[in-house]
Amino acid sequence: MPRPATLIEEQQAAAPVPMDAAIFQKPNIQSARMRVPITKALVVYMGSLDNKSVALPGMLVRNKRGDRIQVSLSEAGIESYDFSKLDSMGDVITQRLVPDTYPPDVRGRPSLRIDHAEHLRRFARMKDDSGSYEFQVRLHPDDLQTFEEYVHRKERALQSNERNVTEIAA
Repeated sequence: MPRPATLIEEQQAAAPVPMDAAIFQKPNIQSARMRVPITKALVVYMGSLDNKSVALPGMLVRNKRGDRIQVSLSEAGIESYDFSKLDSMGDVITQRLVPDTYPPDVRGRPSLRIDHAEHLRRFARMKDDSGSYEFQVRLHPDDLQTFEEYVHRKERALQSNERNVTEIAA
């Protein structure tokens, strides 16, 4: 006696594929993947701790090609950012402090120059326990529009992912 057909077998038998069906072409994953721009920015630590460090996944990889330096993004690895105001001897690290030419609210605060747009987006969203933003991201004017477009695309993608997860969980 033959076994009964499974649901998938029944669906396949009910909907045969026509002879003139379109052939699926493998998409170019490189073009489909969201590109992360490399921007010039100063990230200023606005918190009250003297020593603050943050580790974020992904990193910039710099390769020297002849007389040029090629920069690319890698999802592998971790980039560690140290916003410490004091060194191990307790002396102030003046190279990390925002100069006096900047507005008063950021002068003298620890800062780092960061190029990785995804890390900048994360820094801009980080809050401390009281709900205040921990970092201020100050972008080069030439990179502002590119960065804003990237953040808009990324936030839309994240919201879409959350919506899909919610629908699956329900």
